[in-house]
Amino acid sequence: MKDSMTTEVLIIGGGPTGMVSGLCLAKLGIRNIILERRATLMEHPKAHELSARSIEILQDLGFSYEELAEEASDKNTAARILFCNSINEEYGRIDLRANGIEEKYKQHLRSPEPYLNISQTELERVMRRHIEKSQTKLLLNHQWESFTQEADGVNCIVRRLSDGTSTAIKSRYVICADGAGGRTRLALGIKMHGPERIQDFVNAYFTNDLSEYVNTTAKLYWICKPECAGTFIAHHPKKRWVYHLPIYPPYEKVEDYTPEILQLRIRDALAAPNMDIQIESISHWRMTAQVAERFRQENCFLVGDTAHRFPPTGGLGMNSGIGDAHNLCWKLKAVLREGANPALLDTYETERRPVIERNCEESRRNYQDIFAVPGVLGANPDKLEKLAVLMSYVPLRFLPNAWKKALTRRFLKLVGYFATRSYKKPGVSAHMQETIAAQIGHFDRIGLDLGYSYTNSKMNQPSNRVTEYQPNTKPGSRFPHFPIDQEGLLSSHEYLDYNSWTLWLGTSTEKWTTTITLSKRLPTVKVIQIEYKSMAWQHLGISSDGAVLVRPDGHVAWRTSSTNNLRKDLQTALEKIFILKTVQKN
Repeated sequence: MKDSMTTEVLIIGGGPTGMVSGLCLAKLGIRNIILERRATLMEHPKAHELSARSIEILQDLGFSYEELAEEASDKNTAARILFCNSINEEYGRIDLRANGIEEKYKQHLRSPEPYLNISQTELERVMRRHIEKSQTKLLLNHQWESFTQEADGVNCIVRRLSDGTSTAIKSRYVICADGAGGRTRLALGIKMHGPERIQDFVNAYFTNDLSEYVNTTAKLYWICKPECAGTFIAHHPKKRWVYHLPIYPPYEKVEDYTPEILQLRIRDALAAPNMDIQIESISHWRMTAQVAERFRQENCFLVGDTAHRFPPTGGLGMNSGIGDAHNLCWKLKAVLREGANPALLDTYETERRPVIERNCEESRRNYQDIFAVPGVLGANPDKLEKLAVLMSYVPLRFLPNAWKKALTRRFLKLVGYFATRSYKKPGVSAHMQETIAAQIGHFDRIGLDLGYSYTNSKMNQPSNRVTEYQPNTKPGSRFPHFPIDQEGLLSSHEYLDYNSWTLWLGTSTEKWTTTITLSKRLPTVKVIQIEYKSMAWQHLGISSDGAVLVRPDGHVAWRTSSTNNLRKDLQTALEKIFILKTVQKN
């Protein structure tokens, strides 16, 4: 006989998106269980960029900036992206602390820094500590096996991998966060749209301290040298590095990239032929750009990499998953606790899909555009693929491996020789600087990070430019950060709470109590009043008799220019949001 459990929400997958889902639900008082098939945290780094919006979301869930930053790289490293021949032969750079970029971000943020360069593995450690202190139940070493959907919920069978025993879990809803390689999306019959294979990569995780070796610390080094073309990611310059290089199956095999081969490539890229490279692990991954055809199947919801797979160029993947969870979970509470119509849950997809599709397209464009940099030197990446194809032909295919490696290195050195000569030609250096500067949208993406809006299922961003953001209080927009006190120490975001709705009013209107209770089917609304015509008031963008209602996820739900019938108008607005209004038939 199987063991059995019940919960309100079952979360399949214990990565960042799954854990944020659990923490959101726990803060809302919703019972939830997370299933994670791994017994321990993964050590091989994956994502490394925590965006400004994700930092805001985590702070709202009780994370301090200091604990998030503890294992992140230093601020200067996190701000720099270098384009190089070998790592200390710099062609040019992008510095996100220069040219007013840092100030542009900071004026809109409560946190001291606009982003963190932190390994996903280290972020997961911090999240795991919060999970252990929350009401979320975490089942490690457990694998999901099957769904059975019913009108009142979902029955799942899960298996404990340590001994093979099975457990039946009944939940009202299921959040599928088992990632790109998970099985839940396939079991639900949901297809992905977009290219399944853009490029294959092998990466090596190594733990050398290169902080004193590199001339300039940076979070990314794009290596253009043909013999070792690839990318270094400095998750932490003193102890965590990942080197990515493209490979070309079926002409090349993953197993051909042994630790010895990768050490040789890394030494080439570092121009350090005698350095002992301490490789800890090697991984193969495939770049895709896909979005699921739907994000919901009855009582099951797809979030994070289960719903979308981006190229990592732009750092939008993990951050988009965190945004998914934040959008969905307050709506689950509204249905489970506050009497909202279950149709409210459909707005998870209508609101998130336009954001996700744009992030996917921008990530893909970033990857395509980055090749313009080596292209200035004539070192186009297609030459690497052509070489792989050539080496797979008869009779070269049957040459001894040592001969094939020698021929490959000779060819790549020749390409590198001509690239170096090309760089010395008049005007090429200036052209390189222009090409690198044109990559700015890949890294300065405040418009994508803070500027997306949830309005009528369409993007309603004030500016269509990735590098621009104009705060506003139009419905759907992120409620702006602004100082409440004269000293600028108290942020408007400190008054927002994921477990409540917030109404902003001016002191020239009727004096309201700190909360407004409307009906049993609607949530209590917290009231914040600030002085009319104060500096803080200017950020609300409303008249002296206006009001702004903010959702639990920090996006504006509704605003009005008149509070003459505030209680009635507020009730009508919330009933519309909760889809409670009865449709009148003629």
